[in-house]
Amino acid sequence: MPQPVIMISGKDPVREAGVGHTTYIRAHALAARQAGFHPRLLVVSPVNEVVESELGSIHRVRSPWPYGRGDGIGYRQWLLWLHSPLLARAGAALARRFDSAVIVHGFGPYGGVADAIARRSGGRGVAVLSAYSTLAHEMAGKGRGLAAVPRWQTRWRVRAEGALARAASARGERRGFERARRILLNYDSVRRIVAAEYGGAERMIRLPYAPDSAFRDQLPPARSGDGVPVILAVSRHDPRKRIPTLLEALALLAARGIAFRARLAGGGVLLHEHRRLVERMGLAGRVEVMGFVPDVMAELRAADVFALHTLQEGSGSMALLEALQTGLPGVVTAVDGLVEDVADGQEALLVPPADAPAFAAALERLVSDRALRLAMGARARATFERRFAAGPFADALGRVYAEVLAEGAHAHRRRQA
Repeated sequence: MPQPVIMISGKDPVREAGVGHTTYIRAHALAARQAGFHPRLLVVSPVNEVVESELGSIHRVRSPWPYGRGDGIGYRQWLLWLHSPLLARAGAALARRFDSAVIVHGFGPYGGVADAIARRSGGRGVAVLSAYSTLAHEMAGKGRGLAAVPRWQTRWRVRAEGALARAASARGERRGFERARRILLNYDSVRRIVAAEYGGAERMIRLPYAPDSAFRDQLPPARSGDGVPVILAVSRHDPRKRIPTLLEALALLAARGIAFRARLAGGGVLLHEHRRLVERMGLAGRVEVMGFVPDVMAELRAADVFALHTLQEGSGSMALLEALQTGLPGVVTAVDGLVEDVADGQEALLVPPADAPAFAAALERLVSDRALRLAMGARARATFERRFAAGPFADALGRVYAEVLAEGAHAHRRRQA
């Protein structure tokens, strides 16, 4: 039987597929399976059940809170205070079922839950944490982005939810970072953020990485470049993304008479705010704010230019990696891990954040130059194949698991002696 690994997802990566946190977990589960492990994902749900999936076994733990499925989101992060003890209790019971050491892998804010499970597992559980940011860094980015939100009611609601999320998660996040046997990262930007706030550099390992779509990779479409170019943005309508700057750039293109269509995919707390802004800016005929879409890859394959405006990522962007996979050239803000993934003028054009004229100029270059689009798109695909394939990620994750399991088994034998 494959060695089990308990993954603390919190959110359900089957029901909420396509959202950043769950897509990140889907990739790790698929990598673990390819490395010969059996993922057991612990998630909160309206019902208690265990179901099998391509990701492994999904252990759904009933939450008394109503499941608010909308825009790809079921449970908000500020409910972590309620969900943490439910997941910890269920995870500890699961870990005690095994006869030997077992990896307990927490993701992001669920690192504290992984630590609690390891401590209550009778010495079997060994906690590992994957990090892509910290709460403080994320909240700082949202605070900067709220300056572009006109309605005070929306600003108040986002700030209140952010404060609740931080209050609910801060203690568990600290425990997760301070007690994990290994802290797994995929960006140097995350290493700097985490080390500055929590230390632990000696326990950090940077792994190669791949999106979950890499495990079912398909050749990108042969783009003719004919017709009106389609600009696609894939991101949450979150203050950190500062979508109004992207819309200002699109308005500048329209004012210059540039032919284009734009599609914005993704849900989020500011979705309806941004739809209203598109109407006010007179962009409704050119720009479609689609909201959550279940198949992002289909949208990427149908587009000509990828647009990612963000003030902050912490790590990189899963959507950017998916764009590289489909051979899509991009215009991307030069922040955090994004500059580790692409080089200016190679796979994408890099621009400063919150600079609508610069973003518009870069978009115009790609929209107006078919040859440049095709050349950069070919380099994007080559970069994906070289750096973001599934195999190296699965191999590296498997090696870390094996090393940590050996340490955990040794410690367990010493305790029993």
